[in-house]
Amino acid sequence: MSKRIPWNKGLKIGPNLEHSKIMKGKPSGFLGKHHRENTINKIKETHKGKHYSLKTEFRKGCISLRKGIKLLDETKRKISFSMKGKLKGIKLSEEHRKKIGLALTGRKLSNEHRKNISLGKKGKVAWSKGKKLSHLTGKNASNWKGGITPLYTSIRESLEYKLWRNAVYQKDNYTCCECEDNKGSNLEAHHIKPFAFILKEFLQEYNQFSLFDDKEILIRLAITYKPFWDIANGKTLCKDCHKKQLLPQERNLQCQ
Repeated sequence: MSKRIPWNKGLKIGPNLEHSKIMKGKPSGFLGKHHRENTINKIKETHKGKHYSLKTEFRKGCISLRKGIKLLDETKRKISFSMKGKLKGIKLSEEHRKKIGLALTGRKLSNEHRKNISLGKKGKVAWSKGKKLSHLTGKNASNWKGGITPLYTSIRESLEYKLWRNAVYQKDNYTCCECEDNKGSNLEAHHIKPFAFILKEFLQEYNQFSLFDDKEILIRLAITYKPFWDIANGKTLCKDCHKKQLLPQERNLQCQ
């Protein structure tokens, strides 16, 4: 059997302007095709450790040759179109996530960087505007606590809570117990034993009731539940001192 001769043997293949003009606008013969896994590995091994040009290869500490060159809007559009859908669905490994987290730890953006981000977003409509994000709200939310927020809010807005708060202010002579601030509009009543813990104990005690179907019953029971209204468990703090003492669970509930 005779040995196969490559089609390009003896041909000078290089920068050919005439050939470029003929092929301009025509699809490449390799368009839509992909190398096999073993071929990709062979190409990688062939190029491993080789240095082709000191001018073009990236070296640590050197300034990129393209630094300061701005891409045309048309070029950006083409790059965006070519990358569309390619990164979708790619899941990062745990190790990769940790490396990204470590790289970003302690990173502070300069005022110029912040200004550029602000200008870049100016006039743009948020991707979530007008959309119903059912996969991120309610039971599907990462911080879902079983519908506890409406009950939390109802107890906080009740008359009993306002009376308890005023009683705590009077006990502490309307003065912050930490920094002695006595401005009325700046004061808040703080639960020494966190309100979130008391609420958890309350729900465990009355676990026969549903947060949705028996909400009104739970509110009436909360009004008579003594740990909520224990004046000795409250102290007056200014807003800044109160923020320092709030637990993450309570911050999350207050933000909802």
